[in-house]
Amino acid sequence: MEMRNEGLMVIYDMMEESHRTGVSLSQLIDTKREDAHMGAAPSQALAWLSKRHTMYCLRREMSFRNVHHFSMVSDPSTHSKLEVMIGVFYSCETGVGANGDIQRIPPNIPIHESEQILPDQLQLWLRTKKQERIAAFREMQAISHCIYQLTAGEKSLQDFVPPDGISLTAVHQSQVRVVLEKAHHDEAIIVNTIDNSRKLVWPEALAQTQCNVLTIGLDQGSVGAAGVAFAVFWMGATVLPKWDKFHRAVRDIKLSISHAANGVFLKTQLYSSYLWNVNSKPFGHGAFSTQKKHFLNIFLIKHNPNSAVFLKYGERIAACAKPPMPWGTQEDREAVFENIPELAHSFVKALTMCKLGRWFSWNDCAHEQLQEYWVAKMLYESAFEDAPDPDADAVSFDEIQKVGKTKSAAAELAAMRKLGGGLRLAYRLMTSSLFQHATILYVVTNACWDWYTQQVKEVKSPRDAIEHALAMTQGNWMRELHLQRTISETFEHPTNLDFIGIPMGVSILAGKVFSLSVNVLANRCWSFAVRHHGAPDIYAGLFSASRDKRSWAKARMEEHWKRLLVLEQRRFSSSTAMQLWSDLLATRNNAVRMMYCAFERDKFKEDSSQGCKLLRALLETLPDNKIVEDGHGSVQLRGAFCDFCNFRTHSVVANRASGRYWQPNVK
Repeated sequence: MEMRNEGLMVIYDMMEESHRTGVSLSQLIDTKREDAHMGAAPSQALAWLSKRHTMYCLRREMSFRNVHHFSMVSDPSTHSKLEVMIGVFYSCETGVGANGDIQRIPPNIPIHESEQILPDQLQLWLRTKKQERIAAFREMQAISHCIYQLTAGEKSLQDFVPPDGISLTAVHQSQVRVVLEKAHHDEAIIVNTIDNSRKLVWPEALAQTQCNVLTIGLDQGSVGAAGVAFAVFWMGATVLPKWDKFHRAVRDIKLSISHAANGVFLKTQLYSSYLWNVNSKPFGHGAFSTQKKHFLNIFLIKHNPNSAVFLKYGERIAACAKPPMPWGTQEDREAVFENIPELAHSFVKALTMCKLGRWFSWNDCAHEQLQEYWVAKMLYESAFEDAPDPDADAVSFDEIQKVGKTKSAAAELAAMRKLGGGLRLAYRLMTSSLFQHATILYVVTNACWDWYTQQVKEVKSPRDAIEHALAMTQGNWMRELHLQRTISETFEHPTNLDFIGIPMGVSILAGKVFSLSVNVLANRCWSFAVRHHGAPDIYAGLFSASRDKRSWAKARMEEHWKRLLVLEQRRFSSSTAMQLWSDLLATRNNAVRMMYCAFERDKFKEDSSQGCKLLRALLETLPDNKIVEDGHGSVQLRGAFCDFCNFRTHSVVANRASGRYWQPNVK
């Protein structure tokens, strides 16, 4: 027995070493097979991993058995040419987090013969080319099947529809909602004004029923939003979407870039992205990177500190260095010239790529490559002696946009040749105006980038998420530092003002800076207000240690619910009230309405058992960075294809493999 335990410890240590070093377990075994304590073959690695996978799944099922409140974050994406979804789950009831099985989302067509889900409607969507609706439906199928496997077949998405007898929806035109006060709890009833029949909103027999609640953290894209809308408004499921605040921040910046200063910053981002990604071109092979190293070596051989091309850009190169270098004496010029290899970072090594799918990647590239802008232009000008100065022969926005929109390698090559080739095109983009607008864009959005970094580092667990929601209540989000820094570091920071180069007095450039910064601030404030002034986040104060905050949150909840009920009653007689009610999507969500009804039943007491459980389930969710700590280590979605508590698996679980399809009961 002792030897067996010793062997298990060796296996476990090797698995940990494999995860830490990034070497596959079979390769690690192969390198250590000669060790005296090993005696294992690489072929055994798969069996060990399979056993650990099975153990993890069994422990996961035990942790989520009889759980009613689920929190999930998922991120469908393409891997190995297959659309797959990876999900991470957490329950505030048990305090346990776990990975769900990888789901392969089947393609939109063909419809499988075993599917009996709205066949006529699906075929209609296919004929009318409404593929996104089928994609949204497939995503909800994957989420349902993931829950099914997590709970060992106990639950699917259909189980999140409230049980018959609980009436959470708004009253109809011929109904009136009345609350009867009783000694221990209040009782809400719906009265039919035509036949005077009565129906309890929450019958006594179901008062202690634990209703299933699911919060889903998703990117606010068209497919995910449509799928959640189907589950919430068509099925009536108690599902609450929590849109990813990081995607929201990126979208706020994109909106600002598109609308500020007639879209000039959108052009700036497109031009600079091409310029900073040229090292990976053509077609991802990186041949231009080798050519850039050649340009640097030729320049250092041909030129000296007194060359005309160096003197043309030398002062600007010195000013952009970190820290800035002096420029005045011959010794200063020689020092700047000697530092050209260190200042031309992208000519020496491959740097960060600007990718649309990576948050704030443009800011990361700007941080690395803005300081070498004038060095790069000088080296390109030296290499392309026959090309005119870009300030006199700039590439139009439409031309560079055509290169970015090409759908094949051949089309990209043809477009690049038309504009003069990859590196020639990069040189033609490097105008003084591009540098100035890029510095403005970098300075204005830098505070949002810092906010993103701080959120990823500090909000790492469901408890951190609820504490963050608590800190933002009662309008405290207005004190958020990055909102203040967006303005202060743009208009009050001397170094940044010098870096941008805004002249004293009224100028067109100052107007552009103002337009961009105000747009960023307005969009960020809108996003914060929607998140923290709406249900359920606005009631996070009920979990505060401060009596005043608890009283404030309780009063707001009671006031909001009573006003909502009045609005729902008046919407039939007022078109304005109907329009307002239609826009209040959050208050039509059954998960939120269930929370209101639970507090209403307990007379809106701060210590309402059922109400506080539901509110905690809606607030204590997985953070947006998709990381949750459990008792066995860190379970995370980002950075790995799948990580089962430090255990990597490549098995793909397909919905079709088991033959179990989610079939929603749409009334």
